[in-house]
Amino acid sequence: MKKILATILIFSAIGLDVIAFGVGGSPRPNANADAFGTGQDVDNSSAIVQLKGAPISSNSSTKPPRGKKIDFNSNAVRSYRAQLAAGRNEFKRWLRANAPGAKVTSEYDVSLNAVAVQLNGTPLTTIAAAPMVQSAEYNALYHPNLSESYKIINASDAWTAAGGRATAGAGIKIGDIDTGIDNTHPFFDPTGFSYPDGFPKCDAADSNSHH
Repeated sequence: MKKILATILIFSAIGLDVIAFGVGGSPRPNANADAFGTGQDVDNSSAIVQLKGAPISSNSSTKPPRGKKIDFNSNAVRSYRAQLAAGRNEFKRWLRANAPGAKVTSEYDVSLNAVAVQLNGTPLTTIAAAPMVQSAEYNALYHPNLSESYKIINASDAWTAAGGRATAGAGIKIGDIDTGIDNTHPFFDPTGFSYPDGFPKCDAADSNSHH
């Protein structure tokens, strides 16, 4: 049965306004779905390939006790991690022999025993046929509307629990140290841009006075 692999592969991509993960059908309903401005787009050029064997977080010998973190220095975790790495290497050897155009771009073993694959024209069915593969799904791209992202982290509830506007900032000291800018940095080069009417400008003397 195909599984949605979303929960493991959401990284700092959300900061880029894009979330990518493997899908095996329609996404499950999300109470915060209005935080996403558009629906998913399937990326047929890449895939998440889940390999056989439990990841570190759920393997019986390496799964941490409830409320504890994985001990990556333990012999059990080191041994099992090496075993998973050997399995991924076996898959990469299979790719070289059976689908040389496809390339592994990322590897995972903590929450998911899987690899990300750039297909480069290789049919997904070819990848899925590898003997060590449990499932292979195209990546899906989500474009979140970050103006609504506060709902995902329950920011409103946290604001209310902390006392709301009545006590906002109580007991907190905030300092601002302004070291000025380097107006010669290429980032500030206005070449090719025009300032709107009334836009403030500074010259080198103004900028240097702040250093």
